[in-house]
Amino acid sequence: MIKMLILRIYPPTNSLYFRLMISVVILGTGNVAQNLSESFQGKSEIDLVCVVGRSKDSLSFFKDTYAVSTDWINLPKADIYIIAVKDDVIPKCRKKSMKKV
Repeated sequence: MIKMLILRIYPPTNSLYFRLMISVVILGTGNVAQNLSESFQGKSEIDLVCVVGRSKDSLSFFKDTYAVSTDWINLPKADIYIIAVKDDVIPKCRKKSMKKV
């Protein structure tokens, strides 16, 4: 399903082309989540919809730049959900958050 289509005009050639924007939700707030969010900044192809964490304190790194949430049940709609938590937490996280996705 196409979420958003972006039309861009680049001045040197005045050529038109279409680009698909992928929407992403990151589940987790650690080093991997922080590095991913930083790498997504400035990328017109990626829309980081929300970062989900266990507590508001853990979301402080993200709150000025992205939407944040501590609600693991009612996740925003996205094309991709990236689980960026410790390995031993993945089963719990998956069980909690993927009920409605």
